[in-house]
Parts: sequence; C-alpha cells; structure tokens
Amino acid sequence: MLTHEDLRGLEPSAQDERLNAWAEQERQEGFDLERGPLLRARLFARSDTRHVLFYSLHHIAFDGWSADLFNFELFSLYLDENAELPSTLPPVARYADFAQSQHEIPAAQVDSTLAFWQQRLEHLPALNLPEAHSRPPVQSFRGAVGRYRLGAALTRKIGALSAEHGVTPFITLLTAMQVALGRIADQDRFVMGSVVSGRDHPAAERMIGFFINNLLLRGDLADNLPFTQQLGRVRDEFLGAQERQHYPLQQLVQNMAAGADLSRNPLYQVSFTYQPAGLAQGRFGHLSVTGRAIVPDTTHMDLEIIAIPDGNDLVLVWLYASDLYDAASIERWHHAFEHIVSAAVEAPDTRVNELPLAGEARARAWAWVDGGPALDGTDPWPVLQAHAQRRPEHEVLRYDMGRAYTWAQLMARAEHLAGWIAAHAEPAAPIAIRLHPGLDYVAAILAALRLGRAWAPADPRRPAQAVADMLARIGAGGLVSEQALWEAALAPDLALLLVDQPASVESAPLLAYQAAPDEAVALIQHTSGSEGQPKGVEITYGSLRRRLAWGQLTAPLQLGDIGCLKTSPAFVDAVGELLDSLLADMTLIVPSPDQARSPSELIQLIYRHGVTRLILTPSLADALFALPQAEGLPLRVLVLGGENVRTGLAQRCLDALPENAILLNYYGSTELTSDGAWHQITQADLSSGASHVPIGRPLPGTTLWLLDRKGRLAAPGCAGEIHVSGQNLARGYRNAPDLSAKTFRTWRTPGGLGTRLYATGDIAVRDAQGRLRCLGRRDHQLKLRGMRVEAGEVESHLRQHPAVRDAIIALWEHGGQQRLIGHVLLESQIGVDALTLRRHLADKLPQGLIPSHWSLQREWPVTATGKVDRRRLRLDDLAVAGSDSSFAAATTPLQQTIAQVWQDLLGVQNVGIHDNFFEMGGNSLLLTQLQRQLCHALQREFPLTLLFQHPNIHALAAHLDDKVHPRTAAAPLAGNRAAARLAARGGRQ
Repeated sequence: MLTHEDLRGLEPSAQDERLNAWAEQERQEGFDLERGPLLRARLFARSDTRHVLFYSLHHIAFDGWSADLFNFELFSLYLDENAELPSTLPPVARYADFAQSQHEIPAAQVDSTLAFWQQRLEHLPALNLPEAHSRPPVQSFRGAVGRYRLGAALTRKIGALSAEHGVTPFITLLTAMQVALGRIADQDRFVMGSVVSGRDHPAAERMIGFFINNLLLRGDLADNLPFTQQLGRVRDEFLGAQERQHYPLQQLVQNMAAGADLSRNPLYQVSFTYQPAGLAQGRFGHLSVTGRAIVPDTTHMDLEIIAIPDGNDLVLVWLYASDLYDAASIERWHHAFEHIVSAAVEAPDTRVNELPLAGEARARAWAWVDGGPALDGTDPWPVLQAHAQRRPEHEVLRYDMGRAYTWAQLMARAEHLAGWIAAHAEPAAPIAIRLHPGLDYVAAILAALRLGRAWAPADPRRPAQAVADMLARIGAGGLVSEQALWEAALAPDLALLLVDQPASVESAPLLAYQAAPDEAVALIQHTSGSEGQPKGVEITYGSLRRRLAWGQLTAPLQLGDIGCLKTSPAFVDAVGELLDSLLADMTLIVPSPDQARSPSELIQLIYRHGVTRLILTPSLADALFALPQAEGLPLRVLVLGGENVRTGLAQRCLDALPENAILLNYYGSTELTSDGAWHQITQADLSSGASHVPIGRPLPGTTLWLLDRKGRLAAPGCAGEIHVSGQNLARGYRNAPDLSAKTFRTWRTPGGLGTRLYATGDIAVRDAQGRLRCLGRRDHQLKLRGMRVEAGEVESHLRQHPAVRDAIIALWEHGGQQRLIGHVLLESQIGVDALTLRRHLADKLPQGLIPSHWSLQREWPVTATGKVDRRRLRLDDLAVAGSDSSFAAATTPLQQTIAQVWQDLLGVQNVGIHDNFFEMGGNSLLLTQLQRQLCHALQREFPLTLLFQHPNIHALAAHLDDKVHPRTAAAPLAGNRAAARLAARGGRQ
C-alpha cells in the first residue's frame, strides 16, 4: 500500500519535523498478521526533484538480504517503467519450493545435528552482563538503541588484519566482541548468538522473505590464546555452527530442556551480527539515492549488536533491553570493545586476557574506591569508665519485663570477672564466652577489654561438643559460661567460670589499666569454614578501635537514645551493636533469645521500651516490616547488614519509619572487622530500577578494589569481585597460617606498591552514579537469613556419613523465603532418609546450617564432560526431615486446615500430623507467617509462643480445640484465601 504526501509548501525545518514524526509513528505501529498488509509505504515530496520514500515491513516477510533485493528491484522497475520498457528482472523461484526443500533433510542428519548442539552447548552458561535494573518476571521487549562509529582508520586496519589471517572482518569483530563481553561479564565460557542469511540454496538468493537462521556460538577464552589464534578458533566455531544452521531453533529449545522462562530469550540472550548496509547507496540511472535504516526500539533479546558497513566506516548498533541496561552502561561497553579491537589490530599476538579494556587511568578510576585516611582509634575502656563515673546510677542494661543494671553495677561486675580471669585463666590465651546476651555476657567482654585480652564468642546455639573442639583449636585459656550451656567434662583442663554458680567466682586484685597495643588480638570471631571446621578470625585492638571511632561518627547517637542487644554472639555485628551503644552512653534493652528472633515480639518490645536504634539482617527486617504494627515504629536509626538489601525492602522501611529516621546499609564481613563500606539509603536510591541498594563508600582507612578473576582491575562497565585492603583488615585466622596467607594475599597495586588484600567473594559493579552495587556471590558460599554458609562445611560433615558418597548444598527460594537444600548422592547398598541425615548433622552444626529440604539421589546429573550439572539437580521430589512416628495424615477439619497452611508455607506435600515444623524447614521468620496465616484461616487468636510449644499439627490442633476461642470474623489474608475457605467449610478441596 503506497500513499503520498506533498510537503513542498513547508519550510525545510517543518518538512524535517513532519518526516521525523512519521518515522516515529511507523516505529511504534504494529502489523496485523491475520489481515495485513505486511508492507506500508509513503512517498513524501520535498521539492520537484527531491522525494523521501518510507517503507515498513514485518520481519516475518523480510530480512536484511531482502532489503538489498527490494531496493534493487524497486529502482530497476522504476527505471524500466520510466523508459517505457518491459521489466528486465529475471523470474524468481517460489517460496513454497524452498520450504519443501527444508523438509527433505534426512532424519539421520537431523539426529546428528541435535547431538552436535547438545554436546557443544551442554553446561555452557549464558553471558551474564551486569544489569542496571532488576530483570522483570516477564520480558517486555522494550528496547533502546546506541549507535557508534569505529572510524575509517580502525575499519581499514580490521580489514587488513582479517585478510592477513584468512578470516572475514566479521570473524575479527566477533572475536573482539567475545573478548570484550567475556571480560565485562568476567566469564571465560559462555554462549551467544548470531544470524546468517539462510540462503545457501541457489533458489533463495533472489527471493524476498524471511530466511535468516539463528546460530548458537560458544565463547571460549579459557586458554588465553594470542588474538591471532583466537581468530582461528572463532572461525572454526562459526563454520561448524553454520553447517548446522537449518536445525529448527524451537526444536533445539525443547530438546535442550531450556524450560519456560518468560523473562528472557531461550538458550542465548546476546547476539552479534554482521549485516550488509541493506539500503541502496549511489546512483540508479538518473536517480541519486541515499538510504537509512530506522531501527525499532523493541528487542527480543537482552542485547543485539549489529555491525553495518557504511562506506569506508563501520557502524555498530547496540539494541538493548531498556528494562535491564542503561545508556551509560552501553556506552562504556562499546568503548571497551573499541579499546580491545584497537589493541588487537596494533599487537595481534597479544593474549586475549591481556588486551586492555580501557586505559590504566580510566580503569583505576572505575575499579578503585578509597575511604581516605584511617581514623584515630577509640580505646573503649577509658570511655566506659568515664561514663560510669559521671552517671553511675544511669540504667545501661534493662531486661524486658525484668530488672535493670546501672553503670556502677555493670562496671563492678566487669572488674570482678576480670579478676577471675587474671587469677585462673591461662595468661595471654583468649577467653571464650558462651552466654546469651545479658549482664554477664556484656561484663565478660568488658573484662577482656579491661585486661587487654582477646575474647572469643562461642555460639550458645552450637552443639556443646563442637564448641569444645573449637576452643581446643584456638587454644582458649578459659571459658565464661553458665550451667545450662556447658558441661565441665567437655573440656576438663579448661579454666571454667559458671556465672550462675557464685561459689566458683574467685576474683583477684587487678593492676591499673594499661591499653593493649594495636597489634594485639582483641576478638576471635568464628565464621563458617569450607573444610568442615569454622575459622577463627583474629581482629586486632587497632582494627576494633578504628571501627568504633567510625561508628560514633557515622550515626551519632543522641541523649536518650535506646538500643537493643538482640544480635547473636555468633555474628560479628554483635560487637558493634554492643560497644557502639555503650560508648554513646545509651541504654540497651535485652530481649530473650526467642524475642530476638520473633518479629512480632520484637516489635512489641520496641514500642514498650521506645527503642530508637536497631540493627537487623535484611531477612529479619523483611519479616518485621511485613507486619502492620511496623507502621510508625519510633526508630531513629535502623541499620541493615549481613545480606544484600533489596530496594523493595528499603522502600518498606522508609515508608514505615518516621520522616527524619536514618536508614543505613552496612556492607562487610568478619574479616573486615565487621564493616567495610556503608551507605545511607534515601528515596533517590530506590527510583533507578536496580534490584538492590548501593553498598556505598568504604570506611576511613579502607580501600575497595574491583578485580576480575585474573586479578586485573575491572574495566569501566565491568563487574568485578570486591577486594579490600587497608588498616581495618583482620590479622588472619587463628592457628591457620597457610589459610591466612592464601586468603589475605599480597597484591601489587597499579602504582607498583604491595598491599595486603582480602577477596570477599562478592561481585559488584558501579552504577550510573558511580556507586557500587552487589550482584551476588562468585563461589558457592551462601548467605541464608544474614548468616554466611560455607557449603563446603556442611558437605564435608555429610560425606562422613557411611551412606553418603557425595553432597551438594544449595539455596532454594520458595514463597519469598530461602531454604537450604541438601542434595545427597547415596551409596547404592545403604538406605538412609532425611531424618537420619539431619540427626547426623545435629551435633556438629548449628540449626541454621542444617538443610531443611533434601534431595536423595543414586546418581548425579552430569554434563558431557562428566562434571556435576548443578542446573539439573532435582527440585521436584524434595524430602523433609519429619518425626520418628510413622506417617499419619490429617483427619479432622482443624488438622486439615493447619496442614494445608503448613504445606503452602513450607512448599512441601503430604504433611503428617506428627511432623515437626522446624525439622521440615520452618524457622522463626516462617513461624511468624504461620501464626498470622493460621489466625486468619481459623478466625482465632493465639500467641506465637504456642507454636513453639506445639510444633506439630497433632499437638497444636489438640490444644486449639481445648483452649482457644473463636474471635470476631476478619477478612482472610490475601495470600491465604484458600486456607480461609477451607476453614470456613471444614475440609479439604
């Protein structure tokens, strides 16, 4: 359909405006594939001799090759018609004949082609480029375009290098692009796509239509070949794929079991194509023709890169998914590609991993973030003494619903415990503390500070024998604990103080306080270890003092602020929570361990005591701010740390907190003396579309580096692993010199200086504002509800069971909650169940490190190379560790309703009435959701503690039948209306 519009009466600027408006309209308008037309054309007259022809076609009937044919035939027919001559174009074969030839491929050839693709692509990851925005669950196809020219000089050098080594310019460009994108994603192996004309049949050469075929290409940079040899590898890879181009991509998707993922293109998400100009250039008879393609702003992939010759130049068109990437990232990536290809043509024998992505100064500016000079440290003991002398009767610790302790009482207790340590503990050896947070826990830490000794928190939740083994490894000189948490027989030679046994507390007089030197060890904090044993991180007094000085500056506390001593001693964050608050002379509320883990009870405690400062893991904060009572919390400062903070959670926090409240994101690890970087979260951080908030800037005396897997500075636009240097690093791991040397390595900076460096395992990238954002973990180290989980530690203990040949620990997300899964490869002759494996770990690991769900297998899924294929580990038949009792199904309406809520919440089937909620994967956060959903489903009120007391369906239903009365009807929760309907009806669906 051709229409005409006369613009001759308009000024040139008005003509341009009209033409641009038409082009934009055509770009946005779609096609009706059922009714057509599939071609629209409009001719604009600018003068008697100047015309502009727009034509738009649907891709189903047109490709790049067709554009050349269409233009040639259009102008040939025009010239013939203008000269009143018959058409000189030769006849063209029918499309149906070509289609028939495609169906005549032998079945054996089809099978061998499938085998080729499966062998080439199995276990090959997609190209994971750093995303500026969260990937939406359903692909929107919204796109944007960046256009860049390489310049005639560089284009000429690319052609010369290609000719010298017997490849086409496309292969040279493809090789350089794979090097650039692989370096940007920090991947050695990946899959990407390309497009070929699909016109190898002679009959297709002069047909207009959609003939192109998609190719899947392996990117393999692992051997670090010279660029010239990499050219040959890429050429052979491309030719091998081109020979098998006719295998249907849709069939390949089905056979490769790619799965239904509506968020992305199957099999590959990035493509690179070399496309002829596609529009006529030059003269046709008396016509002078100049053509220009209008690229639509839609894309079916994450990123499509098209190289288009333009005279002596090359134009690169970057068509990208605007839901994922931004213009600044695309520009940086193009410059990185241009830097790679420029370096390659100048020094083609350079190995691919040594080709620079950017100049050194630009790379350093991108990958180096310095926190400035270190602060003078704050020595805590003299400051605490001054507080006690100035306000001896000030309540510094207050138990919820219990007694309070003043500065005078706390310091007296600390002095008394210090006297016992001086009298009984082995000199210079660390003092272990196995207590729940409270008066004696705080006093024991202050006693260690008073003596300049090292202390080592021992997790009260960890099995006692495991703690005894840990204390032997670090050479503990004494233990402060209580009767319920320790048995003297576990370590008979260890000096033992049980704080609830007054007769055992014999104190000795103390010398005047003398500050420990900065290099002395202050704290030995344990983290999960990959070899099956926790690692004791040695934090020096100097690092601790500098961390405390920074804490006083970052969120200055006000007179009357009230904190909460809720963090488990197993986390290094507990140290800052305690000492930051004491140094600020504020009152600390002491919850019970159960209160500290229960979002609903924690909220009540905050209101009851007017808590103004709180430290939470994002997982706990997520559960807490999901409760309606969170609206209007009196918090003045909320610190989130231990996990990456999602923007959705940050938004909920800001919405619920007072307008002037401070929301902070602390990034760090034990090896960084708790904190390495920090960021104050504002509304501006949440409007960029990113999935997580920035981690911010380093602490004073700390430097963050983004390095790739080869230890090079990550180039602009590239992701890299966060490495940390500076004065705040831990000294190393206790009694583990080899591990310390491996983990805290010496690295030479771009300036040539040697510096001590710690690799965090976190992958990050800078956003458009230059701020660091974490993208995830490099290794298989996991973070579960704020707790670092070394998968190797759990796997090592599992392999010690005689029924287990191998084990893989992974995270699984279900219903917004992360669960730890144990994939176990069983010995063929030995039977075992999930409960047995759980019990095997129970006396070796804390509850939080024991998988809640299990996949028991007789063989691993493997790749073509024989490696375990983690992507295919089964999730369809997960087992949970229930109870000793044989399975008994729910029978009464009440039991059935409770069982249905359990199944929905835990993501399991066939819950028995004797199964234990916690052994089936429940935790304190899920328990809060369980209480809320059951109260709505049953239209009854009951306290959270009831679920702790009755953790199986049989006991809970029996108690509810006897004790709990119906409440006034309320609307069911939006997420659990099915359970509410079941309760109202008294049965199952």
